[in-house]
Amino acid sequence: MASRGFVAQVEAVAEAFGLSPQAVKNEPEGLYLRTADGLVYVFFEGPHATDRPRLRTLFDRAREEGEALVVLSPAPLPPADHDFLVEQKVAEVTGERYRLLLVNLGLDPGEQEAPAPGVLPTAFQLDEQMARARHWEAWGLPALALRFYEQALRLKPGFTPAMVGAGNAFAGLGQWDRAEGLFTQALSVSPALWSARLGLARVQAGRGHPRRALRMIQELWEVHPGEPVVQAHLVETLCALGDWKEALPHVQALVKASPTDPYLHALLSLCLAGRGAREEAQRERELADRLGMTEELWSGLRRSLPRPAPGSRASGVGNPL
Repeated sequence: MASRGFVAQVEAVAEAFGLSPQAVKNEPEGLYLRTADGLVYVFFEGPHATDRPRLRTLFDRAREEGEALVVLSPAPLPPADHDFLVEQKVAEVTGERYRLLLVNLGLDPGEQEAPAPGVLPTAFQLDEQMARARHWEAWGLPALALRFYEQALRLKPGFTPAMVGAGNAFAGLGQWDRAEGLFTQALSVSPALWSARLGLARVQAGRGHPRRALRMIQELWEVHPGEPVVQAHLVETLCALGDWKEALPHVQALVKASPTDPYLHALLSLCLAGRGAREEAQRERELADRLGMTEELWSGLRRSLPRPAPGSRASGVGNPL
């Protein structure tokens, strides 16, 4: 069982998340914090081996119930436990990242930053919460980014950047209905908000309608030509559909804008291979590797680009995957 001090700390985290301390449940293998939006935060106090069968049961039940899990611990987990979480595709916030979370939530007073002179406290707090949300989102932890976007919305209800951010976090968790609701709400406040329309396209792709998503993104591209974020989503959707011909000039434009980005060179190599330009593809692959594209990154890229279905536009050309 967890110590009283650790229970108090997790209860403080729950309150910072806008929940009641009573939401924290003290179970034999750790502390559980479930939220109304289908997230389960599991806190481990120390670097001890976990009860693997019990955890596997928890993960299986969470998936059946459509919940997303995050494991948190002030100490780094043993390598075997870390590998198990990676195998189960469960997010992990441990060690220094856990400490940073406490700082972000205002639970480590010694680390708090004061507003600059002349800056209203609410404005400073809003910028701070948005920066923190984007930080955790960039780390691939939408379940934590969501909490900070929600804090931003509590500070400024109707703040569309926070609505879109929260929508993207829900999309990252596969909760498409919640994501759609936030994107639609943001558009009701600001009908020209292209980031919300991009979010709705993401929802369509997540629901299994990639062609519908592509049309929505293409319409955005016509209105906002040259917008890098729209172009990046256009590339992602075209590549996922195996439409290498349409994707190629967009990828080349992105590479020209960021010539030292290994991921973009890797993506260009796949597009070239998909078009049958094997020699050029090999040169781009070698360049991507020299710039830092590891095998792990290659594997992640391949997983994000499913093989085109029979009869798709990519059928009959070289398959780069």
